[in-house]
Amino acid sequence: MTKLILALMILMALTAPAVSDEVDDLVLDLKYGQADVRAAAAISLGGIGDPRAVDPLIVALEDEDELIRSLAAASLGEVGDPRAVGPLIAALKDDDAGVRAGAATALGEIGDVGAVDSLIVAVRDEDWSVRLRSAEALGRLGDSRAVEPLAYLASKDEDARVCEGAVKALGEIGRPAVDALVDLLKLDDLEVRGMAASTLADIGDLRAVDPLIEAHEYDEAIRLENGSALAWAGRGLALYGQGRYEEAILSFDAAIRLDNESALAWVGKGLALYDLKRYDEAILAYDEAIRLDPEDAYAQNNKGVALRDLGRYDEAILAYDEAIRLEPEYPDAWYNKGIALRNLGRCDEAIEAYDVAIRLDPEDADVWNNRGVALYDLKRYDEAISAYDEAISLDPGYAQAWNNRGVALYYQGEYDEAILAYDEAIRLNPGYAHAWKNKGASLQALGRSAEAEAAYAKSRELGL
Repeated sequence: MTKLILALMILMALTAPAVSDEVDDLVLDLKYGQADVRAAAAISLGGIGDPRAVDPLIVALEDEDELIRSLAAASLGEVGDPRAVGPLIAALKDDDAGVRAGAATALGEIGDVGAVDSLIVAVRDEDWSVRLRSAEALGRLGDSRAVEPLAYLASKDEDARVCEGAVKALGEIGRPAVDALVDLLKLDDLEVRGMAASTLADIGDLRAVDPLIEAHEYDEAIRLENGSALAWAGRGLALYGQGRYEEAILSFDAAIRLDNESALAWVGKGLALYDLKRYDEAILAYDEAIRLDPEDAYAQNNKGVALRDLGRYDEAILAYDEAIRLEPEYPDAWYNKGIALRNLGRCDEAIEAYDVAIRLDPEDADVWNNRGVALYDLKRYDEAISAYDEAISLDPGYAQAWNNRGVALYYQGEYDEAILAYDEAIRLNPGYAHAWKNKGASLQALGRSAEAEAAYAKSRELGL
């Protein structure tokens, strides 16, 4: 039996591929072949991974052809022999950017931290691909000395690919890079900031939860700490801002389940419910927020808005008054109080409330427009027109203010000027049915019956 096994081993040795001979042949090709032969040999030697190829590949780093030099660098990375580290570091100064980039990649693949200092120098290279490959290599090496230069690349490099590669490399370094990644959350660059947030969540260090919330990176904060009520409330506010009200409510509810005392979550839920026209539910949410934080003027004001839209004007005014008591210079509360007072027919008081809102925020076109409406109700048409003109000067595209100006002019008998105002409202909003109808009335008053009927027909077509 022993003789049979020995015979089989001899037979296998005789019939096995002559890898040794192949490597020898490839080494000769690399030394003496034409450029295309040398290139093929360099690639093949890397694929085989035989340590005997290291010295010839190191020699090939000095080849006259930059393609051969870059292929030799890549193959040395594949072989992974630390003998190549010194020559590859030298190759980081090659005249050709492709060779420098290949050397950086190879040093990362070999994994010798002795290359860190040289790679840190290479991140200043004039060529973006060298900076990127050097950053990637530093990430593979995972040495904390690379954190500062990588953070600099991520925040300052002119090439987005390098910035993103540097963030990824910081992620590979892991926990030592957390503070640097947190700083990247403060950048204006949304791509880098988003990558930094995702990378922090991948690292899993809970120190990043609060900075992620502050940066409005709520999904990543939740991925890192699913039990953060503040992160869920923030996510709800972000969804609310996108008009995704049902999803926002789900996030607010998640926050409330985690912390039933979160006034922020209750206010946010109230906002989303209001925009879904679920006014009674919104009021209940605001009431809960107010119970938790009786000093919240914002919740009081928004409760008033929901009450107003239910036609409960007296209760709305009480809510606005409470908001104003808490925050006397709250322009929105004064403005909303004015609307409720005008809805109750208390136009003089409404104008007084609007005047306070204007004093606090003179650039709000809506307040000026509504002041004009209250003056119009009092038949003080000249003053109403002045208020509409102020609204229009602040917002020339304010179609409603143009229409209201036309109505006031109509009641002064200035029909031609009224038509001009209606035409501007229609130009800004061709589907403005009331402007078409009002234009018809002015045309009718001028005896232009056919044109009036056309305007009326248009308003009917638009559903009025």
